[in-house]
Amino acid sequence: MPQEHERSDAILEELVSHLGIPGRRRWLRYAVHVGQAAPYVYVEVPKAACTTVKGVLREVEGAPPLENPMDIHVREKNGLPGLESATATNLAELFETHTWFTVVRHPLERMLSGYKSKVLRSFKPNPRGEMRFHGSALYRTDVDSMLEHGYFEEGQIPTFEQFVRFVCTEQRDYERNIHWRHLHKCTWPNLIDYDHIIQAEDLETKFEPMVQTFSPDFLDANGLLSTRKNSTANLDDDHDFALTDEALEIFANAYEKDLRIFGYDLSAYVDTPTAATTSAVPIAVQPLSPDTTTRLLFANCPVHLDPAKHVQIDRTAAEHRDAGPVNFGDALVCEATLRVVGQDGPIENVGLDAALSEKRIEELRNNFDALIIRGSNYLTPSHDLGKWADAVEKLDMPVLLFGVGAQRPTRKPFAFQVGTERFLRVVAERGGPIGVRGIYTAELLDRLGIPADPIGCPTIIRSGQPELSLQQSPRLRRWGLTVNRTLKGQYAASNELVARLQKQLARTAASDGRAILLGQGEVAETAVALGDSDPALINQIGTGLGLLSLPGAEETIAEIVRSHLDSGEWTDEVAALDLVTGFRLHGNIIAMGANTPTIFVSYDSRTAEMIELLDAPHVDIADVPTVHIDTLYGEADFSRAERRYAQLFNRWHDFIAKRLPDRTGFFGDGLIPVTGDRLVPAQAPNKVTLASSAHASELADVSQRLDANVEKLWTANQKLKTAQAKLAGDGATGTTDVTDTKWGLTT
Repeated sequence: MPQEHERSDAILEELVSHLGIPGRRRWLRYAVHVGQAAPYVYVEVPKAACTTVKGVLREVEGAPPLENPMDIHVREKNGLPGLESATATNLAELFETHTWFTVVRHPLERMLSGYKSKVLRSFKPNPRGEMRFHGSALYRTDVDSMLEHGYFEEGQIPTFEQFVRFVCTEQRDYERNIHWRHLHKCTWPNLIDYDHIIQAEDLETKFEPMVQTFSPDFLDANGLLSTRKNSTANLDDDHDFALTDEALEIFANAYEKDLRIFGYDLSAYVDTPTAATTSAVPIAVQPLSPDTTTRLLFANCPVHLDPAKHVQIDRTAAEHRDAGPVNFGDALVCEATLRVVGQDGPIENVGLDAALSEKRIEELRNNFDALIIRGSNYLTPSHDLGKWADAVEKLDMPVLLFGVGAQRPTRKPFAFQVGTERFLRVVAERGGPIGVRGIYTAELLDRLGIPADPIGCPTIIRSGQPELSLQQSPRLRRWGLTVNRTLKGQYAASNELVARLQKQLARTAASDGRAILLGQGEVAETAVALGDSDPALINQIGTGLGLLSLPGAEETIAEIVRSHLDSGEWTDEVAALDLVTGFRLHGNIIAMGANTPTIFVSYDSRTAEMIELLDAPHVDIADVPTVHIDTLYGEADFSRAERRYAQLFNRWHDFIAKRLPDRTGFFGDGLIPVTGDRLVPAQAPNKVTLASSAHASELADVSQRLDANVEKLWTANQKLKTAQAKLAGDGATGTTDVTDTKWGLTT
């Protein structure tokens, strides 16, 4: 028992440190519920259906009936396990092994509920008919303070409007009672990577399926979710809870972050929207005269192109080891950025983090017509781009930002830093909709009223060809695996699953005799590819990819590792392969652009939204315990990616043409006719998996023969597809087109 308490105390201290709230230990002990009967962690929010949620969790835990229903809010009596029950050895393990969830509520409705139950209901008349507060001392402080500040008169009951004005004007967040404290200060969504954040308004339809993800046998047999009671409903007929427009504005300003983070607004309470929006009209940049070309200033794009419009870094192996790693994926994005806007020759590049003097600002304004910001995964919970916003405002010229994306382990909503939101707004005000990597990022911006266009990364179309031809060979002869030994944290939905699948595929590649491993600027991979045979470098690669136990591992690694510092050579290498797959997003994209069939791996938010946008064949780390490379190749449908690419190429043309009408030469005259301006919706994600049904044994038999004899791949593949077609014809499971009405993409 002492060891369990020591472990739970250690986890509590880790959580306190992680959240940066040393004064909230007591609250965390109360509000964090760690399941014993099922692997869940519930972070409680008062006045957000917490009574119902705890009632459901009591059923999951098999807790005995309560003598007093109100004991459900007494930690020592409600039968719910807390941090003291955690069996995990540390916080990281608790994050990894348990389903974390919380339930939130519209901030205004939550405040109203707190006002009714903790303030209004506690006022009773004295013998002289004067209203006096008879509630808990926890809330008397607020009532006395309201009276002291003149928000209501003694002997009266404070109205809801007076209460809202007091809380939002006089109290700082840490002074507010937990029943109306900011939601994000109760849940810390920027620091806790929740699996589920459920709105209380959707509890009846969404909560039971969520519980079944960690407790499959749960059914709401007692109707807890469908018979929720409003304990203050009897007050509604005798009191007016309406707010004036001024009070709503005060509330909107005070709780703006909650409204934004959790997807709420005040449109139901006011006639006009309170959320700030940004113009969605692109700004067409015109050259100074018909005889000149628009002069472009670039930001975050520190490269130049060779005469063939490739990025090239000239280093020997020794020089590379001394200089350190190169993010050649970023270099590829820079190359594609320059290509799509038709930039030839040297460029002027500025760093937006640098302090630009007034003299420098004036010089740049006089010499350039527009600013092009190279996109990347800039949007994270911790990255504050306030300095970039300052620079863009000072330059005060039309701006194009494209290829930008959010970076998280999974596609969960999160709040941008204040400076980042301001940066996105000032960019959209000067250039119209921002070109983002996919629907996930577009939706994050849309919630803030910032226009976005999900067109992907410019690397998708860097080849300049309007169509792809991803033709499979009759048999897989030569293939490449893109590798990344550092995938973890924000770049992996699960460190363990990523490592497992990558090592499995790397071992397959090293044993296969037909494969190469493709690095992307790392020190070890690139130095070895450039001819350095240092055993220490070989050992780094072999250890990270789980190869050292294979016979002749050192020689094999030295033979099959590739890592190019010349985008032209890289393109030529992958163009000669029958298949590329693996764990480098841009390594896979450059292969697809070279017309090489490519199967992506989905392992974080960035890869997931780009795969969705491309409608590309892929595997998900959570779905694939074992991969047989020949089966994978035979099952994949590359035609969907071909169709989507042609439409994205057109969309990119429109994005550039509306802003830089004199710089569309990259796109040539090869645009493919498309019906309308929306992307064709996908019927379902383009996952590469074997079906399971009445024909499962037939499919499995074909799959085994595919792996057993590569020479018979083509014939067996046709049989597999025939069996799948037969399965579809049986009508066991139907598919329905699911289209996002805003973006025109798969949801």
